[in-house]
Amino acid sequence: MAEAIIGPIIGLAVSAMTAWQLIDGFRRGTMEAPYWGFAFSGRRKDQPFRFWMLTLLLAFWMIGGIFLCIGIMFFPNGLAG
Repeated sequence: MAEAIIGPIIGLAVSAMTAWQLIDGFRRGTMEAPYWGFAFSGRRKDQPFRFWMLTLLLAFWMIGGIFLCIGIMFFPNGLAG
């Protein structure tokens, strides 16, 4: 039962955090992914490859959090249950 409550909360938190990082990165022109023990950054003007790779990384985390939230809401006992 706890997974049915905590799972969507974690999914929404991950999605909201990465969505904010994406929006802030596009607004400032510098995409940053500061995670535990390491940090990546890329500027749109002089580092376009790093900028877009970080954008894809953050978008992957955001979409994963959304799928986690939706999956737990519709399949609280997993796919096998």
